[in-house]
Amino acid sequence: MFLAVIGLIGFTLYWWVTMWVLLAGRMSWRSLLPSACATGVYYLGMGVVFSFVASGMVRSNSEEYGPIGVVFVLMSWLIGLGVVIILGAVTGTVWRDREMSLAGAVRRMLRRTRPRTRTRKRSEQ
Repeated sequence: MFLAVIGLIGFTLYWWVTMWVLLAGRMSWRSLLPSACATGVYYLGMGVVFSFVASGMVRSNSEEYGPIGVVFVLMSWLIGLGVVIILGAVTGTVWRDREMSLAGAVRRMLRRTRPRTRTRKRSEQ
């Protein structure tokens, strides 16, 4: 668990700096943070999934297709990386455009899970 947290922090910092450099500083660090956080979470998730399935994919593709089968697995990883980058950017942009906050999201979630109590109308009192 500790390594996952360190990995998430590291991936988020990496994507945060990468976005800022690729955009040549045209956007503020703060406005890039939601996209960097989302991309870091997605990248960590992709790493977990590929750690479970990649070795089996390499073995089966290598037996079935030969050396090009390993290239197929690498191409699958690169396609997954592209999806992670695009989803992270889109998620962060939507988060920022809707002016969402983590505290607001937690409040909404708690409001939905709290059981509702019925209040009596004034005419019933």
